[in-house]
Amino acid sequence: MNRHNVKPNLDTNLDIGASHNNRNHIKVDYFGVLRAWLWLNVTLIVGYFIDIG
Repeated sequence: MNRHNVKPNLDTNLDIGASHNNRNHIKVDYFGVLRAWLWLNVTLIVGYFIDIG
């Protein structure tokens, strides 16, 4: 970064990505992972029954 004189952009209106100063982001917790795992299994089971039916 020093060799190519790269500096951060402090603009909050980003086209791609998110600003690191935004504190309103969603935190991933233990129950969120369990809910995602549950719905993944439910969709796989439903897909299995659709496939054999």
